[in-house]
Amino acid sequence: DSEGRVVKMISNSQSNNYNRISEYTYQYGDSFISMQMTTESQGSGGETRLGIVRHKYALENGLIVRDKIKEEKNMEIWSFSYDEEKQIKLVTLKTSNRTYEYNYVWEDGNIMKIQAKGDTCNYTYTTLPWKKGFIGSYGSHLNGYLWDAGYFGKRPLNLPAEFTEKEGHYTMRCSYEYTVTDG
Repeated sequence: DSEGRVVKMISNSQSNNYNRISEYTYQYGDSFISMQMTTESQGSGGETRLGIVRHKYALENGLIVRDKIKEEKNMEIWSFSYDEEKQIKLVTLKTSNRTYEYNYVWEDGNIMKIQAKGDTCNYTYTTLPWKKGFIGSYGSHLNGYLWDAGYFGKRPLNLPAEFTEKEGHYTMRCSYEYTVTDG
């Protein structure tokens, strides 16, 4: 839009089992952001499924403090808390029967760890300063475009080198490589 915010994004992903096209549309207001994700999936057997997920983000002082997600008959409510430096500290998910908490540990201006019951994600960083437009992974509950725009508070000072996510017996490691030019 005229303020440089994402208003529409289309992604296309394919695997051996399915093809998926997702369209994300954003609307911005003074105290909210709404996002709708419409996904059409086609399985390897030719069956097609359409899904719609709606997010309603509540803003306070320019930061997202709540996200109500409606998908078919399900509703989730996410809450986001920040420290006095506007660094995200705690994310809470409430469903109809459970509550989950994600604690963010910052050190020297960078997120070093995201910890939840049984799950941990650890980060290391380069010496390169954060660049606007980098869409990193700081939890699937944080929309990367809204994160980059500053709606989830301060971004880390540096670009990440890698992260390692451990979830039960599952471990995933992702590393980043950058080519930076002036401008």
